[in-house]
Amino acid sequence: MIQKIEDLKSKCDTSMDELTQSKIDFEREKALKDQKLAFQEQRIKEYHEQMSNSIERYEERLKSEKEEASKTLQERIARIQQEKENVETKYEQKRKALKELEKNVQQSQSQFEREKAVQNEKYENLERS
Repeated sequence: MIQKIEDLKSKCDTSMDELTQSKIDFEREKALKDQKLAFQEQRIKEYHEQMSNSIERYEERLKSEKEEASKTLQERIARIQQEKENVETKYEQKRKALKELEKNVQQSQSQFEREKAVQNEKYENLERS
């Protein structure tokens, strides 16, 4: 019976040792998995930060390019409007010069017609005399 108790005690110790070893293994695996989970969560956090930074840089660059394009467009519009004003001014000057020229041509033509009429009248008077 003592032998049986000793055997049972030995089995109990062995079982306790196995249980303790299982607990130790379980705790070690749990600690490794917790560590791995924490590492993955940290990586996810870093990836989110990188993504946020990339998005922020992209939005800043997009804003900058929009502002630059807008500025360039405004400069082109201002330059084209200035050119338009210059062309309109030149057109008005040429139009006024043409009107003046037409006026001078008309005056010259009227004077020529009067002189012609006077010359014709003198010629007719000479023929009559």
